[in-house]
Amino acid sequence: MAVIKIVTNFGALIKIIFIMTNKNFMQKEFAEFLPKNGVNSIDSYINYVNNADKQFRHKLFDLVENIYKAKSLDALDELREIGEELFEIIEVTSKNHYRAGFMKYLDFIEEKICLSDEVSVATISLNDIKKDVEEEEKIYNTNSAYIHYSSTFVRDTLFRRLISQDRYNNNGHLIFPIRFIKQYFYKTGHEKTFDKILNHQIDNIIYFVGTTAKKVKDLKDLEIEYSNGQVFINKEKVSTKTEVDNLATLIVKSGKLREIVIDHIEPISLLLESLDKNEFPQLSLITDEFRKRVKGGNLDRDSVRLLSTRIADDESFRNRIHFDKLEEEFQKINAKMNLQLMHSSYNSKKGAK
Repeated sequence: MAVIKIVTNFGALIKIIFIMTNKNFMQKEFAEFLPKNGVNSIDSYINYVNNADKQFRHKLFDLVENIYKAKSLDALDELREIGEELFEIIEVTSKNHYRAGFMKYLDFIEEKICLSDEVSVATISLNDIKKDVEEEEKIYNTNSAYIHYSSTFVRDTLFRRLISQDRYNNNGHLIFPIRFIKQYFYKTGHEKTFDKILNHQIDNIIYFVGTTAKKVKDLKDLEIEYSNGQVFINKEKVSTKTEVDNLATLIVKSGKLREIVIDHIEPISLLLESLDKNEFPQLSLITDEFRKRVKGGNLDRDSVRLLSTRIADDESFRNRIHFDKLEEEFQKINAKMNLQLMHSSYNSKKGAK
């Protein structure tokens, strides 16, 4: 038998109607995830995600549910990229909040997938949403000769790139599972410390204007010229190093930031090989835990990604790590990294090291 409760308070009635009609996939679980991962304003973030769904023409939750059921991390990554583009071009006052909620929601879905028993490489079609975003781009850029990206958007994009750059090996040297490190900092209440370290690293990424090296900390805007794909930072034409270390004009044919990547000037694989394990006891502890848990004996891209979430979710292991010492080791390694913006094609030829 259905039970009908009479509500005399109009505001409460509206809230009940909203909850009944809301289609936010796994909202209850998302609300539980937030305070464990550096977010205390739970209601605000749920509202941000619901508004993000509106910007996706109410297709977001169905698509995320399909991705979750298929256990496809690749599709989730593709959705992140589409979302990055959408929240840059829409003209909505609170779009940065909506983007923050959207990204945190996808982080939550990724954790749920990684903690499940199975991950797949299933293909999920995102064509409908891609077409919607392309239509928005045409409207946004109708009267402009340039595609414009704000400093905030560029820095947010670089931040997300850095936290996806896990480095691993199977030759006995230290690994650098940045996804795990980020989750560990966030789950132990040190998200501001992690963000500060990463933002300092972003400040020191270099790019070239002619032969002159400049730093991202001074970046005010980035523009891509429609007619030829040339990239301008602060109205200055940007160059890129090639795979043989020459300089060439940075051309982005697609007009998308995804063609501009972060390159390690010195391959990080060589950096990790040069480190003395005795000087990095916390990273050694983490490395040993990854090697102990990997199935099949060898680490690869997918296993490092999965294990990062599973190990970070293990409170007993988190308690074995000395935070202050790990922070010191993390800063020490970051200080040894020299990063530059580079076109993805040259980075691929270089080996994306």
